[in-house]
Amino acid sequence: MSKDADRELVQRAKRGDPSATGELFVRYWRAARAVAFASTGEWAAAEDAASEGFCEALSCIKTLQDPRSFPSWLRTIVIRKAQAAWKKGSPCQSIVPYKLLDPGERPDERLDRQEL
Repeated sequence: MSKDADRELVQRAKRGDPSATGELFVRYWRAARAVAFASTGEWAAAEDAASEGFCEALSCIKTLQDPRSFPSWLRTIVIRKAQAAWKKGSPCQSIVPYKLLDPGERPDERLDRQEL
């Protein structure tokens, strides 16, 4: 994923291009779900948080000033959604919040390892 391609997709999504929003979803769904899972430790909660995060990001995409920052912006939104769900009372209260996880392991690596 190149920053230029992301920038172009975000600009198109800002103009309301549904194929651009679809492509952003395809490119970033797995990463969003991985980050959410790292926060919640639970698949269902991670899917919900990633979905809610995407919905918020895409509905507010016009407010994003630097299109190249879409990945980190989306990640922040998803983490916020996941942590809010965790605080509300996830069934897995023993799961460690995202900020306490091993900083050397990327969430998508953890997800891959757990899927295997």
